[in-house]
Amino acid sequence: PRQLLDEARARLPKSLLTYFLFCVFGIGSWVAVNGVWAEVSVLVLTLPECEKVPAALVVVIQLANVGTLLYTVVRCVFGCLKWPRYYLEVSTVFLLVTVGLISCVLLSLFWSVTTEVSGDPHSVAMFLLTFLLAAVDCTSSVVFLPFMKHFPKEYVSALYIGEGLSGLVPSVVGLSQGFANNSISCIKEYPGHNELGINFSPSIYFAFLAGMMAVCGAAFVLIVTLPCTRKEMDLRRHQDAAEEITSSTSANSEGEGDTSEESRCEGTRTVARKIGESESNGTLTADENAEEKEKECLSSDDQSPLVTPASRRARMRRFHVAQCTKLQSKCPTLASLLSILWDNLSLLLCIAALNFLTNGALSAVSSYAFIPYGNLVYHLGVNLGILANPVACLFYTFVPFRHRALGAVLTALAWLLGIFVLVMAFLFPNPLLSGNSIGGAIMVAVNVAISLLVSYAKVGMVVQLHSYHGNQDAALLMGGVATQLGSLAGAVLFFFIVYFTDAFS
Repeated sequence: PRQLLDEARARLPKSLLTYFLFCVFGIGSWVAVNGVWAEVSVLVLTLPECEKVPAALVVVIQLANVGTLLYTVVRCVFGCLKWPRYYLEVSTVFLLVTVGLISCVLLSLFWSVTTEVSGDPHSVAMFLLTFLLAAVDCTSSVVFLPFMKHFPKEYVSALYIGEGLSGLVPSVVGLSQGFANNSISCIKEYPGHNELGINFSPSIYFAFLAGMMAVCGAAFVLIVTLPCTRKEMDLRRHQDAAEEITSSTSANSEGEGDTSEESRCEGTRTVARKIGESESNGTLTADENAEEKEKECLSSDDQSPLVTPASRRARMRRFHVAQCTKLQSKCPTLASLLSILWDNLSLLLCIAALNFLTNGALSAVSSYAFIPYGNLVYHLGVNLGILANPVACLFYTFVPFRHRALGAVLTALAWLLGIFVLVMAFLFPNPLLSGNSIGGAIMVAVNVAISLLVSYAKVGMVVQLHSYHGNQDAALLMGGVATQLGSLAGAVLFFFIVYFTDAFS
């Protein structure tokens, strides 16, 4: 028991303030898109697109992945030029927070403004600002997590807690806003929150999202400036450098059979020579504690230029850059990629199918499926569905699964329930048990069940990709590609069905 207690204590974060800041920082990852989606039950009543609003939002959100592609290109350029990616990541986070904050403020002011397009009013401002918010959130997926490599691994869980809260917080606020009167259908303009029967206007709601983005930005500023967080960053760089020294020393010891102090210090200098002297001194310095730990190794050769504090700091920085460069150089071949694809084909197909269903099909037709049962049903269906996501992720923490067959079973169950919702949508405006409280309760329960199944299954399958015996990075990348392709395919297909067919008339 004492050993278990010591191991648990070792896994605790060194700084609770840093952990809390990362939780707040993680909220900014998807709070904007989740917030817009939590408000969709009000938007379908007040925007001129009416029931077509969700289909348009789904496509706009998927097209915003262009931000992810742009960042990936810039990141590759930094890698080719061997520039430290820390500066790219920090500047990108500041840019994302700024764009997200400004977009939320503008959304609170102009969400209901329409523009004439081909003689008909359209919510151009709403969709354009949503595109910017979606670009911010999509890009954050490939920026926030890589930024965590500069900190000890104990803080990664804090970021994921924040991402879970990014769905929880907007949903709770959306539920507190209340629902529109069931007697109100699409009126194509905003009459005021009192006339709708809600507690506060969408403008106040979007202003709240702007406040959340501002809090996220403030947390990030503290993360990169506070002494306690900088100390954690320096500790991680020292750990990386120590691992590099240990690896080199072990190799020298195996080859020469010399385990003396002189051999260990020679290993240190060998690593330094491998990295070279091409990198200049930077602002990312190791802390004084790290320097003291190196003195033991350097004491046997006081005349070495590495003894000076400036040389120590430069060497620590070069270790960090070299490790990043080594990781960048591990590019799999086409044959290995095909092998990874074949080994994980069942998982990738399930991931794509689940995202096609939830991020594409069901989201696009949600208004047609729920509105016949009343505005309360639609409001609860959307917000409780968002709340179910972090609940399912938390459940997986205590009840994980490792069998691929179970992932396929969960996917099939989610699709069976999804087909039921799609059938109700295609029966619009008179689906089964419409206008009946039992029918509304069934629709809410089915939607929550789908969200629970899909979230639980996706987490389990991503964990299996992470545990792949081969190239884990490539496997996880394929999982991300499957996610985006499935979501995009579902969004585009149902956008055309909603806008260019009579399927829901």
